[in-house]
Amino acid sequence: MEEFKDYVSFDLEFNEVEGIQHLLQVSAIKYVNHQEIERFDTYVHTTVHIRSFITGLTGITQDKIKNAPPLVEVLRDFKAFVGDFPLMGYNGRKSDIPVLQSHGLDLEAQYQIDVYEIAQAMKTTYLSGSKGLSLKAVAEYIGLKGQAHNSLEDAKMTAEVYQGLLELKANESYLDQQEVVTNNPFAGLGLAGLFGEDE
Repeated sequence: MEEFKDYVSFDLEFNEVEGIQHLLQVSAIKYVNHQEIERFDTYVHTTVHIRSFITGLTGITQDKIKNAPPLVEVLRDFKAFVGDFPLMGYNGRKSDIPVLQSHGLDLEAQYQIDVYEIAQAMKTTYLSGSKGLSLKAVAEYIGLKGQAHNSLEDAKMTAEVYQGLLELKANESYLDQQEVVTNNPFAGLGLAGLFGEDE
């Protein structure tokens, strides 16, 4: 799997009413060399009533969004925040990217890291003991904790899961190399100098 060191991890919360996804919260964290350098987090104003199920899931109420900036302003600022960084998400190719597109912001070309797809490819190896492939399940399996269904927390957790999966893969590669050395009966005997290069 290709390793990205600089990226923007993002997540959305939205309220679907009659087939239309109304954005409620847009959050993102910018990383350089896997280190957080900047955050973007805002609620989005909407006059559409938030379903009680969504409020229970996310904690977002009408009161929290009533003075929030309008959608056009949020999307403009979010696009500026992302800049030309690669985008990272969790199953965003099927969810968050289409939602943004439905509101006129197409960032599909920049969406280069889907951590759900990476986890799915690892489910029979590194993640075989995980209870599932939800963000929370994978995070807990590799020893991470966070608040699910808050877009800023989910953006942070997505990046941390990505970093954790990279570390798992790097550790396995190291162990594979050590096994090759261990299985060599002449390893560590210092015999290299006994033979000339031409032999």
